[in-house]
Amino acid sequence: MKIFFIIILLTFLTSCTVNRSFVDEHNAKNSIDWSGTYFGVTPCADCPGIETTLTLYSDLKFTLSLVYQERNVEPFIEQGEFKFDNIGNKITLFNNNKEVGKYFIGENYIIQLDADGNFFESELKDYFRLDKIKNIDFLESTWLITQFEDNILDSLKYFINFNKTDNRFSANFGCNKITGKYLTFENETIKFSDVISTKMACPNMDLEKQLLNALQKVDNYTFNNNKLFLTTAKTDTTFILIKNIGEIK
Repeated sequence: MKIFFIIILLTFLTSCTVNRSFVDEHNAKNSIDWSGTYFGVTPCADCPGIETTLTLYSDLKFTLSLVYQERNVEPFIEQGEFKFDNIGNKITLFNNNKEVGKYFIGENYIIQLDADGNFFESELKDYFRLDKIKNIDFLESTWLITQFEDNILDSLKYFINFNKTDNRFSANFGCNKITGKYLTFENETIKFSDVISTKMACPNMDLEKQLLNALQKVDNYTFNNNKLFLTTAKTDTTFILIKNIGEIK
């Protein structure tokens, strides 16, 4: 009887060890492709928002860039190392052994945590999420706008040129030169920002104004049958584009 009891006990302990090992192996650290660059606009006490870009490297080093919107200052850059917690789902950033931030790791996103490593519970909690950036090879070229909402466009004057090297774009919607930044993410979302335009006065600029306003609201992209669809989450297709074979004059 004593030998039987010992066998049962060893079996139980072995089972616990196996289960614990199984749980430990299936955490963000071991199960998610977490290395990469993440971006989001996080809350700011005295500015519209903080453009937060965090790059996590596979050797457990990081680069953090903070750009305070509507402030004429250089980006604030932090570099250093990070460590996973014991569970493997949260990380802490360190610069020269000084703690500079905590984040929760999710699938293609991370969430900034408070100083104690907890989620923010205010009405702004959703704004602490950073989404993983994805550079799209097919986007590297000039795309002609063939349709905007219900308007069919057949002129080379309507185009967007994407440069993935510096994530900038240039465009023309009939008259003025338009430039700005863009970012694409793993979940097929896209963000246009810092959009500026020259101020030339041209006839019939109503369509250009509509195109410019709509571009800044676009947040989704789809590539299908060699066409690029730029949309917003709450509406149907806004832009339909095709890749330009020749050169824009």
